[in-house]
Amino acid sequence: METADEEKSKQLREELDKLDALSPQTIYLRWVHPKQNPNIPNLIVPQDDNRPDFLKYTIEEFLCALKKLRPNSRVTLLTSFLEAKDVLELLWDNKGLITHLEVFNLKDWLNGRLTHLEEINDLQVAINQKNVLKIKHIILKLLQRDDVKNDAQLFAKLNEILQNIHKLINFYSKEALGSRFGTDSTNSLGTRFGMGLAVPETLPRSAQKLIGKKGKLNPIKLPLNVPLSFSDIYEEPLHQSKLQKWIRHSMGWLCFGLKRRRDWKASYANAYISGEGNIITLGGRTEPLKNGFVPNESKETKTETRGASFSYMNTTLLNVIKVTLGFLPAFLTFMLTQNWWVLAWFGALIWFSITGIRNIIQAIISGGGFQKGARIDWRQLINWSRISDSLMYTGLSVVLLEGFTRNVVLGHILGITVDKAPLLVFSIIALANGLYISSHNIFRGFPKTAVVGNLFRSILAIPVAMVYNVILAMILPVITGMPAAAILVPAAAIVSKFASDTVAGVIESFADRRNNYRLRTSDFSMAVSSLFSCFTHLELSFPEKDILQLMKKPSEFVQMLSAKAPSLEIECFIISLDLMYMWYYQPCARQAFLTQLKRMTPEERLIYVRFQRLLSEYKEVSRLFLSGMLGNNFSHALAFYLDNYKDYLRSIDEIRLTLDSKEISTSESSTQQLLSEKSKAFVAEVKATFKRALFFIKDCRIKASYLIQKVSNKEPYRPSLETENGEIAEIKDKDSASR
Repeated sequence: METADEEKSKQLREELDKLDALSPQTIYLRWVHPKQNPNIPNLIVPQDDNRPDFLKYTIEEFLCALKKLRPNSRVTLLTSFLEAKDVLELLWDNKGLITHLEVFNLKDWLNGRLTHLEEINDLQVAINQKNVLKIKHIILKLLQRDDVKNDAQLFAKLNEILQNIHKLINFYSKEALGSRFGTDSTNSLGTRFGMGLAVPETLPRSAQKLIGKKGKLNPIKLPLNVPLSFSDIYEEPLHQSKLQKWIRHSMGWLCFGLKRRRDWKASYANAYISGEGNIITLGGRTEPLKNGFVPNESKETKTETRGASFSYMNTTLLNVIKVTLGFLPAFLTFMLTQNWWVLAWFGALIWFSITGIRNIIQAIISGGGFQKGARIDWRQLINWSRISDSLMYTGLSVVLLEGFTRNVVLGHILGITVDKAPLLVFSIIALANGLYISSHNIFRGFPKTAVVGNLFRSILAIPVAMVYNVILAMILPVITGMPAAAILVPAAAIVSKFASDTVAGVIESFADRRNNYRLRTSDFSMAVSSLFSCFTHLELSFPEKDILQLMKKPSEFVQMLSAKAPSLEIECFIISLDLMYMWYYQPCARQAFLTQLKRMTPEERLIYVRFQRLLSEYKEVSRLFLSGMLGNNFSHALAFYLDNYKDYLRSIDEIRLTLDSKEISTSESSTQQLLSEKSKAFVAEVKATFKRALFFIKDCRIKASYLIQKVSNKEPYRPSLETENGEIAEIKDKDSASR
């Protein structure tokens, strides 16, 4: 094309464009479409020819036949090529058999076919609301149209509907006339119009932030509004502390410690067309299909622009740039505000050291600390990009806290120093620091809980700063030989920063550790679920054998699997290797595993342990590695397995034995306690029975002696009766004695 003249080049370019645009959609529209083949009968268009009787059914006959086959079937009427009069006529003729209307079709809307969308939607809303006046107004408006007047049959039918509006409403009295809407992208060739629809409020926050961002998610907003309602459901976790229960029941904080889940419910029957809809597409609109003969200039421009983005820059270089952007203003601020050379030259370094060391310690603690036997290095727990972001923002905070708050506001305007009013100074600096942290957290898109937590941490940092100030006032004069006030007054912002990072380190360490624990618990639950699913497949594949008993001898069990079910053998080893990898290389994995193993029953733990013992067959595992079980790059994985499988199996066995022995001792102690309680109750019952018998014997003896004396006409003596409770009661007269 470059060597041809201008006219020839233009002709070649046109031919190349035609070849490039030769897509399935073009072939269909030019040669396959029914309009291009009038001699071939179109089965979609009804005609009175020799086609089968089923294809000659009217809509009413077809729906009645469908109703006999599936009484609960739902029928949707496509409204793309219909008007309100057509929809009303079909609803009346089919007597409520049409259950839904397609109120919106994205493909037809973009192609300009939904010209009568609002009229049809008004009719649907009027029927669902049982609004007789509105239905009557719609019908009268249709009767005044010229095309309706010219059609005698349609005019008569609309008059019939006008006289029987109550019948039309009764068709949908029990169940409303529903709505359907979609993109119609599955059966379209070429351009797709966004696969999937959603309401932005129901999407996750991360997805909501991407909406409207250039190059992220540019959805099409539809003129369709679906009323929404939601309900918040609070569920109790499986394991909760006594403190959480006490706070809920005693303090009236009913939602404390509960998991919240929000359920959204859409009222599709009440969907309506409006200028400002609440529905968006998820997939966006694709470009027409091309064959790639002609270069796409828009894509090249996007690629060039994307290449200059910071997200494609080398990570180490980007981290250095971030730290430098934060260090320069911090260094200049200390050089301009400090008179003591140590703080002037090394103030920024001290400031950055506090933040950097805090982030490193926080990462190590949240990752589980230095665990014995773990193969994960502490440097792998540290996210240097996160530390670089933190250092950049903390460097910018020096200008606010040291330059403006301590030096200008407190020093020059208010004339307050830390030696005169330490509580007020630290409170003001902490408040400024809290507002700064919360503002850049909002800018970075952090959740509201993190924003509120960082503001709260600044309040907790005030008493910590007071303690640090007292300790430094005792130590610094001994080390430097200078008065404490000469150092602490210009270093007030540094002390407040140290206190704030101390509180932040404690709070965020526990928060990150809890998050890591949650992730490992989820990983372990998924792996164990796969393990038990595989065990179920083994039981079903060998119904005549006891799989758990066979697993006592891993070598024989593996030989059987290798011969009869090699796919199950590979699945068993892959699941066991996944659990082994998580045990050694994932943060907080051992704590999460131990907690989950405690929650298992002894039988489940036995299945888990025997499943893992299959890894003792190192020859078979090595053979599977060499045969390509994990691909060609398996050397590191095989070395990791051979180095650690013995220690791993030993640790798992020890944990199972420990947990089982604790359960046995607990059950024995509970049994002994139950037996001791029963024996005590039996002894007490025997004592009470014996005591009642003695009381009865004494009572009989006393009554007998009284009767003997009465028969011999002697003065009866007045004996004393010992009651059942051991009390002494004197018999005063004959009546009382007889009683």
